[in-house]
Amino acid sequence: MTQEGTSRREFLRYAGAGVVLVGSGGLGAFLEACGSTTPPAPAGPVAADVTKLYADAKKEGKLVWYTAQFELSQAQAVVAKFKEKFPGIEVDLTRQTSQIISQRTMEDFNKGAFTIDVVGTADEGNFVDFKKKGALIPYTPPDLDFLPKQYQKLDADGTYFLSAIALIVLSYNTKLVTSPPQKWKDMLDPKWKDKITLGHPGYSGQVLNWVLATTTKYTWSYFQDMAKLNPKIGRSINDTLTDETAGERQIGASAHSVTLGRKASGAPVDAQFPSDFTVLVVQPQGVLKNAPHPNAARLFQNFNYSKEMSQVMADTYQPPIRSDVPGPGGLSIDKLTTVRVTVEQLTSGLAEAKAKWREIMGV
Repeated sequence: MTQEGTSRREFLRYAGAGVVLVGSGGLGAFLEACGSTTPPAPAGPVAADVTKLYADAKKEGKLVWYTAQFELSQAQAVVAKFKEKFPGIEVDLTRQTSQIISQRTMEDFNKGAFTIDVVGTADEGNFVDFKKKGALIPYTPPDLDFLPKQYQKLDADGTYFLSAIALIVLSYNTKLVTSPPQKWKDMLDPKWKDKITLGHPGYSGQVLNWVLATTTKYTWSYFQDMAKLNPKIGRSINDTLTDETAGERQIGASAHSVTLGRKASGAPVDAQFPSDFTVLVVQPQGVLKNAPHPNAARLFQNFNYSKEMSQVMADTYQPPIRSDVPGPGGLSIDKLTTVRVTVEQLTSGLAEAKAKWREIMGV
């Protein structure tokens, strides 16, 4: 050790002698030898120690997860990564559309069955209803700080939190469409008559977000004009891609991540970010009161903010919710023109959207 500090050779000798350092004073002695006794502060959030929570969750051995935020293959990828990180905990997965998940969750709670641990949907309004019924418990995941601050407080009472983000875009069959629509209003061109496929806002939370965002911008006259083009109406937003892949319909409103996932699997579909706006859907998740596996539920909720989870999102073409995980293909939400429907619009707009949709589209 020289007066100026540790030479490169001596530093490498110390760094390579980790076992010796531990036996002779450890990190503190090493830092003192280098002229510093204060370890550097972490550059950002530090992952919580969930050792005890995991041990308690392993005793329960199971988790029941109801989800609408993810397409089935995406949800299965989440389950696989959770089980890889926390072996010994099985996951009973149910994937359905948001309103079906919401209905089943409330039926379970109202009956006092209490068979569900964690629930997530693409409609934040569902969680306002869950709270009113007292169906959720306050639980703030310790690793929530890894989430960007603008998404950390969906609920002031801490009963539900962001679990994923969806982007609603224009999708199209690449074999049948050479010039896809560039904005939502382009779908109203008469050339698309009998060629449009859509989900249903009464079933799909993502479709509900899209419908409310579109009617806010263009009023219900947008869908009155679209009805004249005879769109095919399914339930899930993902039904649009089934129609497009089969060539039954050519364009639609779809989830960006699912579209790219189908494209990667060889389906003739692709996504187009509309130049007027992309709908950004906040997708919450919470732990249910009287969850049969409460520790596994809390562990899973916290897993949502792990780097592994965000990597699963990126690998399945979703925007990762952690900023330290790159988006798929360089995707950056900040570079998009996005519209986010407020929770107030969702809670007050579902009944009207279902009624107007039925009136205009006949379904």
